[in-house]
Amino acid sequence: MEVRTLEGRRDRYDGIVCGVKDVEKVCVGEEEFSECVRRSLEAWRKGGVRGAWVTVPCNVESIKYTLPTLLSQGFEVHSCQKEKGRQSILLNAWLPGPVEPCRLPDAPSHTVGAGGMVIDLEARKILVVTERFAFFGKRSWKLPGGYCGRGESIKDAAVREVWEETSIRATFTGVIGVRQMHPHLFGSNDLYCVCLLSASSKTEPKAEEAEIEETIWMDLSDYVRNEEVNPYNQALGRLVLGYMEANRKVPVLTTELPMSYEHVRDQNMEEMYRRFLESKTFHVNYVIPECPAVAKI
Repeated sequence: MEVRTLEGRRDRYDGIVCGVKDVEKVCVGEEEFSECVRRSLEAWRKGGVRGAWVTVPCNVESIKYTLPTLLSQGFEVHSCQKEKGRQSILLNAWLPGPVEPCRLPDAPSHTVGAGGMVIDLEARKILVVTERFAFFGKRSWKLPGGYCGRGESIKDAAVREVWEETSIRATFTGVIGVRQMHPHLFGSNDLYCVCLLSASSKTEPKAEEAEIEETIWMDLSDYVRNEEVNPYNQALGRLVLGYMEANRKVPVLTTELPMSYEHVRDQNMEEMYRRFLESKTFHVNYVIPECPAVAKI
């Protein structure tokens, strides 16, 4: 049987990317796969490939030899993936070796959460929840929120979490603060983005039974003094309250950034950027509100 090499696509960094289907084509046996990997690496090095990325399907029969073979030939595990119910393992190899520092990116290093600070401006109340699974067994009044799902924006996650945990419909106004913490789950960094929301209705909140113990509208003045509120959220509450008492609009990072290409002189660059944006599920810019005095600059 003729031994094949791994197919794949070249990326813009002079790398080669081999997906699950590329690997499945050559999974005919342990010896054949080992020789395939060896010949592929040889061909890639001759062709100037710098980084190799190979995704191995978590198939019980083939993973017994695909994973050990790749590891023995210089690949390292990068990350595990799950898409449309299929699990896989992504490995990579830096082909220039020790003569040049490895420039391959590490595995995803952050978890991203969104908290919804829902304010009733007229009543000066804030929507809060207590969770059934409290930190260190101590109850705390927190903002409704949770992790952003795969392919979900921060603003959509905040609105969704508020609805799921309290049955309150709310509208996104902007990001009011971001907290970074390390280490967090799985040794990662954690980004917690607090979003200012306005309630679309004045109904009483209803706690989601699986995770939420209680949800209420709390006076904002009580919230900023409550010892059962964490200091970061208290500080943001004082910020909002201060602007409200000064009868001023709370400054937030909004998504209202109109995209203009008038400044782009190169038509090829303009077209390239348009295609880039069109290829994304979403592309959200969080910016400070535009100042009228400099709007025409």
